Amino acid sequence: MQAMLRLAHLRPALLAIPVIVLSAGALRADPIPQNVLDDNLKSCNQSCIAGGTSQEKCTAYCTCSVDSMEEKFTSAEYSTMNTAVQSKQPIPKGSRDKLQAIVDSCKAQTLK
Repeated sequence: MQAMLRLAHLRPALLAIPVIVLSAGALRADPIPQNVLDDNLKSCNQSCIAGGTSQEKCTAYCTCSVDSMEEKFTSAEYSTMNTAVQSKQPIPKGSRDKLQAIVDSCKAQTLK
C-alpha cells in the first residue's frame, strides 16, 4: 500500500514521466526522445497547476524534473519505468530511487 501511495506522489514527475550515475557517452547513445520529454513537461505542468500550485512554480519544478530525467535516465530505463507505471506495476528500485532523488531535489529548489 505504501508503494502505491509513493507512486502517486511521484506521478507528476513521471508525467513530465534513482542511484547510479551514467556516463555522458551512455546517455548520448540512448537519449529519451525529445517529443517524449516535451509531452512529459506539458503533462507535468498541467497536473501541477491542477493541484493548485502557481504556474510559475510548476514551470520551474517541471522543467527541473524533465531536465534531470533527461540527464539521469537512458531511453530504455525511462521506457521500462513508464511501462511499469502505466501497467500499475512497481518501478524497478534503481529507477525509483533516482526518480525520488529528482523529485526531492526539484521540490527543494523550486516549490519553497
